[in-house]
Amino acid sequence: GRLDNVQACTDPLEHNSELALGGIKIQALHTPGHTRGSISYYCTEGDATGVVFTGDTLFVGGCGRVIECTPADLYNSLVNVLGPLPEETQVYVGHEYTVKNLEFAAGVENENETLKQMLQWSKEQSMQRKFTVPSTMRNEFMINPFMRSGTAELRSMCPGCSPVEVFAELRRQKNSGTPSPSLLASLGTSKAQ
Repeated sequence: GRLDNVQACTDPLEHNSELALGGIKIQALHTPGHTRGSISYYCTEGDATGVVFTGDTLFVGGCGRVIECTPADLYNSLVNVLGPLPEETQVYVGHEYTVKNLEFAAGVENENETLKQMLQWSKEQSMQRKFTVPSTMRNEFMINPFMRSGTAELRSMCPGCSPVEVFAELRRQKNSGTPSPSLLASLGTSKAQ
């Protein structure tokens, strides 16, 4: 993206810039959070299911670290920029972190049956040296705690917290490697006082 100031870039992109590659329409989506200028690419061809390439913004069951921006920026990129894409959109991510991401997610939402099934499947894929990518936007809204931080299930773990506050606490916990629903609850309790 234009904000990254890459010196060799000949055609800097803005949010919603469009390009074509043969019959493929490519829409640039500005998705800051990991970096200021991060761009995800939503690609469509005719009536076929679209695909999105998310780089380090969205991973299967997770998201990138907040490096150059704020948690609110990354939350917005995930939920308000990528989130409205059609549910069946295939999601291609920048790294294969699925098992670790889903282990963390299961530590946060241990009652989520879809998440448990996805974790088991991803472990089996990994043992067979197979990929877990692509995912879909529908799937991410069912298993990804960062995409789900505004849901009733996750917000109930942190009463009084905004979706961004839940997201920020989840990202902090993921950075430390320790999921803790009780820390979410204590954050909510301190906000209520």
